[in-house]
Amino acid sequence: MKEKRILFIIAILILALSFFCIPNPELTGFTVSEATKSPLSISLDNTKIAINAPIKGTLFLELSENIKPTETITIATATKSYSYTIEEILKKANYSIEYESSELNGTNEATIKTLSFSNAASQFLSLKIPRYAEVSDVSFTIEAITSPTALSMDFGNEGTIDWYYLGSFLAYNTTKIFSEDFDNTKEGTGYIKGNTYYCEFLNLPRTKHLTIAANYTKLSTEGDLQALALSVPTGNPKIGWTGGSDSCDLPESGTTKSCVIEMEHIIEGEYLICIFASGDYDAGKTLYEIPLDNSQETDTAYTCPQEENSICTETNFNNFFISAQAGRYNNTLPKTITAQDWETFTDAVLTGIKYYVGSSPYNGLCKTNTCTVPINISVESEGIITFKDLSLIYEYNDITQGSNIFYDVSIPDTDITAIEDQILKEGATIEIPLELFEWKEETRGDYLLEISFLSSTTNAALSIKDASEILSATTLIQTATETFDTFLEETTEEYSILLMLDKISTIEQTQKDIGEYKNKIGFTEESLLVEEIEKTLSEIPWKLTTSQTKSETTELKITDIPETLGDQKEILSMQDAITVKTTLKTITITKYNEEETSYILIKKEITANKDIEAATLYEQSPISFNELLYSEKPESTTGTQAEYIINLKEGETKELYYLTTEAVSLSDFQSILILSETEEASTCGNFVCERTEDTESCPADCEEEKESLSLWYIIIPLAIIIFLALLFFLRKKISKPKESTANDPLVNFFKRGFAKGLKKEQLIETLRKKGWKDVDIQAAVKRI
Repeated sequence: MKEKRILFIIAILILALSFFCIPNPELTGFTVSEATKSPLSISLDNTKIAINAPIKGTLFLELSENIKPTETITIATATKSYSYTIEEILKKANYSIEYESSELNGTNEATIKTLSFSNAASQFLSLKIPRYAEVSDVSFTIEAITSPTALSMDFGNEGTIDWYYLGSFLAYNTTKIFSEDFDNTKEGTGYIKGNTYYCEFLNLPRTKHLTIAANYTKLSTEGDLQALALSVPTGNPKIGWTGGSDSCDLPESGTTKSCVIEMEHIIEGEYLICIFASGDYDAGKTLYEIPLDNSQETDTAYTCPQEENSICTETNFNNFFISAQAGRYNNTLPKTITAQDWETFTDAVLTGIKYYVGSSPYNGLCKTNTCTVPINISVESEGIITFKDLSLIYEYNDITQGSNIFYDVSIPDTDITAIEDQILKEGATIEIPLELFEWKEETRGDYLLEISFLSSTTNAALSIKDASEILSATTLIQTATETFDTFLEETTEEYSILLMLDKISTIEQTQKDIGEYKNKIGFTEESLLVEEIEKTLSEIPWKLTTSQTKSETTELKITDIPETLGDQKEILSMQDAITVKTTLKTITITKYNEEETSYILIKKEITANKDIEAATLYEQSPISFNELLYSEKPESTTGTQAEYIINLKEGETKELYYLTTEAVSLSDFQSILILSETEEASTCGNFVCERTEDTESCPADCEEEKESLSLWYIIIPLAIIIFLALLFFLRKKISKPKESTANDPLVNFFKRGFAKGLKKEQLIETLRKKGWKDVDIQAAVKRI
């Protein structure tokens, strides 16, 4: 009983300890998942980026607390690093920013304010207006004591440029602006009909002058081709477009097909640059022919109905031959200039003020009864400028009022509380385009891109490549198919190499997998499809390159022949039956993921100088054949020696390949041929039908005997009877037997040889080589 009480007390203590050790979300202020969640993440449009091209993708900031405007975001690789404050990046993204409530302090009022800049920088002035006042008009004058360049102003300091001095027009840039998907190659033909804009989505620099050029051919006497620029407020033409009042008339013929638009206000960023048919024409009639670039998928070409705010449609595969040229300007500030001259759009300055104080229809950024409207003034070079002649008209409490006073302003160091109407403390996801960081790399290679913010870090691997190496899904599938077709051609050296590496079946399966991706084109997002294809190709051989090629015809020496193979002199004489050429190469195999492996390839070309049947070929290697890869499996291997059985017709060549990672030389590899016994001892062709020969195995020697075979059935018995009779009558004259008797086959051999034009000495030498004794040969000669 006592023991049970002790166990019960221990259990209670463990439970109590567990309660105090497990984090309590209500006590800590955040959940476990919130505590470990990183506020940073990256999504790249493509991990392969062209040299000097910007990164495309998105940086995601997950924020749950107010942040200081001066918090730094750093983007870096091993070679370079860029840092921005979060406020700078948000303003570059044109995001609205709200700060912690604190009153801006407008001080030092004056009707004239002078700002001095020693370099590129920003300074602030301000205006004072009651909150929710209905501002109706604003004007002022700027005088340059010494002129800075690129003066700009943001009224309300919310991140949007309201005024920018572009300067006097000098000329048009010589560089034409095309959409990023256009490759200037005609692959198809299209036709322009009425009531439709044919557009390219172009990224324009700041400009008020625009030359639009297009390629087209007029097919009818009807219609008048025009060009225009359409604004896309959302950045997505598929949601809608506005504008279109700025247009120009394109020539109907001629070599220079372009026109010029001079706009009232500055434009900058992404615009639809379009051509369209106007004038009188029959509805539905084809008016113009236009070339198309349709080599790959595109999201930068659109057709749009001509009704404003209508929805544009992507062409998917067809880019139009449309380009633009922006103006060049002298943006040094003149001596005197008025505010209205360089607004970025009509009433841009007035709109900025109304947006800040809460004039209708805006809610306002100001949170105090009297609003101090900040004016962020920036230049790109040194200079001294004066602001004067302010006329600010507004209505407040039904009384029209005015002000001509500028103020200095001190902006408190307050936290950012909201971005794009997302309150940070309630949780906000901010998407920042990576292009804003302006990171580019001039050198080809692999990089680890690292982004740091708020003591957190995220990274992504990048490959910087030549532009020609970055392929679309369609081109990548086509290139892979062509590459694999080459590899799988059985007569090629590449095939033999990949066969030795056991890669053929893998390549065949990958080729099937790649073919199936064709069905996903147009249905799967391009970047995701490319990523999926590249993942499939990652470990697959992509390129085989050759270097350090050496080749020689091998001359075998007697010392190269192992005694274990037999008589070295006899074997050496057999080598005349073949010619052996040995080639040594360094082969580098590069996978799609750019991993490289190098091998030494040894290629043997064994050419028969005569017909060879069932001969044995011994291959000698400096390393064990168990450590070599070979294209043809030997009959057997013993250490550094392999044995093959070969059959070749005269002039025929047999190829053998070996692959190793060891350092070897040409002289380390030898080929030794040993002819078969039947081939070596053959008597066919010696004009004698031997016991082992017949009319089928050697018709050259036995053909005559076949023809007279039936006659011999009569002659032989008769000859035996005559011979026995002669032997009986002549036996007394024979004193002793001769040492050797003539052999009739030899006599026949000589007779047939003479009939074929051979000399006696040649025939005697042939018989000696076949093993006939001189005494028998000479006896045969006497009996001829």
